[in-house]
Amino acid sequence: MIFAVVVIAILMIGAIKTDVPAHLQGSLVIQGRIVDCDFQQIGRRGGDFFMGIRLDEPAAPYLRFNGRRSERSVYEALCARKPTVRVTYHAVKRIIGPVRFWIDDVVEG
Repeated sequence: MIFAVVVIAILMIGAIKTDVPAHLQGSLVIQGRIVDCDFQQIGRRGGDFFMGIRLDEPAAPYLRFNGRRSERSVYEALCARKPTVRVTYHAVKRIIGPVRFWIDDVVEG
């Protein structure tokens, strides 16, 4: 029982957001060609998915996205073509873990 309480407490603390460094605040934009995409299902029913994108731009961080099942085929096709894209994203920092970068919008071209 105590173990379960400790695990829940750690998970709750890990979800608390903190301020990101000043140079990462607000909306950020980067352009580059898609090199690789990772897809993972979220949950047992397969409705939502996680996608990670790597761009050929050296300054580009690993970009993350949580999407719905209806969007997955669109993003899989985009990743298969490996086009040049313009990505708008934002940084999120939690108490536990590194700064992570979450996609707001992806536009080809």
